[in-house]
Amino acid sequence: MTRLPVALLCLAALPVAAQDLPSALSINYACEGGAVMKVAYINPEQGDSLAVVDWAGKLIPMRQGVSASGARYIAFDEQQSYRWWTKGDEGFLVFMVADHEATEEPVLSGCKAIGS
Repeated sequence: MTRLPVALLCLAALPVAAQDLPSALSINYACEGGAVMKVAYINPEQGDSLAVVDWAGKLIPMRQGVSASGARYIAFDEQQSYRWWTKGDEGFLVFMVADHEATEEPVLSGCKAIGS
């Protein structure tokens, strides 16, 4: 049985009329150490924004979370508990360790948008 990514399931629930489709944007980020990561953002007119992070051969669907400044996206899959933080055209990716301390381990830092 083929499982669809959560982001695709969210899109499937949206109206099909072209004018009703959410806006979408794909951005490449250059990060410290020469790493490049791509993020697709989906911004429906109603509800929270979504992001799909393409990193290390994985597509990681995320939902928008609460943030005091900038934007924070949280992976739907707790086993791939990534967090993507952005402010302006910069961001960083962390992994939330599933233990009693729930600490964030840096994955990519110093990421800056370089276009699509």
